[in-house]
Amino acid sequence: MNVEGERISAALLQNLNCVEGDHMNLLSRTSSRMLKSIASVLGALLLSSLLLPAAPAAAATLAPALIPTFSAPNPTATGFTVKVTNYNSDYTFTPSTSAGNVVVSDRHDQTLRLTVSALAFGTSATVTVTTARAGYGAGTATVTGRALLAPLTPTFSTPVSTTTGFTFNVTNYDPAYRFAPRTSAGHVNVGVASGPTLPLTVQLDSRSSATITVITTRDGYVSGRATVTGSKLPSAALTPTFSTPISTATGFTVNITNYNPAYTFTPVSSAGNVVVGKKHEHNLVLTVTGLSPGGSATLTVTVTRTGYATATATTSGAALLAALIPTFSAPVSTDTGFTVNVTNYNSAFTFTAKTSHGHVTVGVATGSTLPLTVQLTSESRVTVTVTTIRAGYAAGQAMVTGTKGPRAALVPTFSTPVSTTTGFKVKVTNYNPAFTFTPTSSAGKVTVGEKHEHTLVLSITGLTPGATAILTVTTARTNYGAGTATVTGSALLTALIPTFSTPVSTANGFTINVTNYDPAFTFTYNVTRGHIVIGVASGATLPLTVTGVTSKSSISLTVRAKRTGYVTGRATVMGKVV
Repeated sequence: MNVEGERISAALLQNLNCVEGDHMNLLSRTSSRMLKSIASVLGALLLSSLLLPAAPAAAATLAPALIPTFSAPNPTATGFTVKVTNYNSDYTFTPSTSAGNVVVSDRHDQTLRLTVSALAFGTSATVTVTTARAGYGAGTATVTGRALLAPLTPTFSTPVSTTTGFTFNVTNYDPAYRFAPRTSAGHVNVGVASGPTLPLTVQLDSRSSATITVITTRDGYVSGRATVTGSKLPSAALTPTFSTPISTATGFTVNITNYNPAYTFTPVSSAGNVVVGKKHEHNLVLTVTGLSPGGSATLTVTVTRTGYATATATTSGAALLAALIPTFSAPVSTDTGFTVNVTNYNSAFTFTAKTSHGHVTVGVATGSTLPLTVQLTSESRVTVTVTTIRAGYAAGQAMVTGTKGPRAALVPTFSTPVSTTTGFKVKVTNYNPAFTFTPTSSAGKVTVGEKHEHTLVLSITGLTPGATAILTVTTARTNYGAGTATVTGSALLTALIPTFSTPVSTANGFTINVTNYDPAFTFTYNVTRGHIVIGVASGATLPLTVTGVTSKSSISLTVRAKRTGYVTGRATVMGKVV
């Protein structure tokens, strides 16, 4: 131990000796030696602490905490709501609850709304809110709230119908609660309670039934509610009346002659299907279908209405007997129309024949054969409709189509073909949409284009430059002969694409030569700036000079080569001003 340590130990021992002298009768010498040893160690430790580096300065003092304050809790069915009344958005507010769940439901100015949920009826919970902000102490406060107590749900006796409405009792009445009845129709009168029984009387006017909702309220309790439905005694029934059923091919139709839309009419058929049709004033049309020819069915109609007795009535009807469907021989064409025979003629039926065009004459029947003669004028093909009628039978009907002899063919005529890059175009100049036009080509592909009045555009594509093709067009139409005609066209020859020498810049433009000039072609020129001077051709060389450009810039020169029967060639070259 160093000198300073020994000094400190001596001072501690001196103090201990004083204690020893005062209490010698309590301490043994052995204990005194132990105390001296302890003093020696404490002195060394004290010296070591003196030699350690100085402790850092104490942390800065925090500003006072924000302690939350609360409004009075407002109970709900599953918990309660409460407001922090000194909310400050500079702080972080952290809520927690001892039971249920707590969430922040709204912030407004200095108010923070907290909602506690998931509590059982009447259960309480303590909400703790902690505030935090850098440089400020942590603030905390608590508030305790409670959920509303369980509701009283009304129970009811069975409603008893009367001529004006119905009555029933609340069977668990409690005067500590307020009982408020509401009705969906009419009005309800509350009687005088007797023990747990509270009588209610419902008066109904135009309605035959009503639903009553009874609501119970009490401070500190959840509102309770329950509903009960009752009706007044039914009025007299409406018994349906019917018209005479009218047979149809698959059943019959009948009218309910005392229909009233305030009632529900439900029809059921003993066979087939029944369909509810139009409603008109006091009539409701019912149609029975699905019966076999001559089959019958009984139709039962039930009439219901809430608050009224139910009534039922029946009527019967039958389907018409099977129709006679006409059959025909093969039509025979004539130069004025055609003839055809009905092959199942029956004198018990009335046979009528009509046609949309021309005129049909019914001949004299022989056995089961009834001859028909059709006279045609403008039309060459028509359909004749034959109908059979007999009382108690469905109407029969069938059609037969015939034509008169063929007419002259339509032979196509053409415009002059116009060559294109890959073929040519041509027009059929006597096009008629009543005919079918079928084009074919000896080469390439033919496409049918626009139709305009008497013109039909045809295009041939897929030909090589200068190649020719023969276009054949055939016409067809029922009762007309086949017409055919041909026309020959060719594709344009290959274009002459201009080629150029290297441009030579000048002070106001540049000079250049077309190096494949051909006088058989017409050359045209276009520049983006300045103007162009055409020189005198020498063989395949044609000199061109671009002038009139004042600023240093690039100039685009486009040259086109045109010739009848050829595709137009085009090329562009760029030149510059010095």
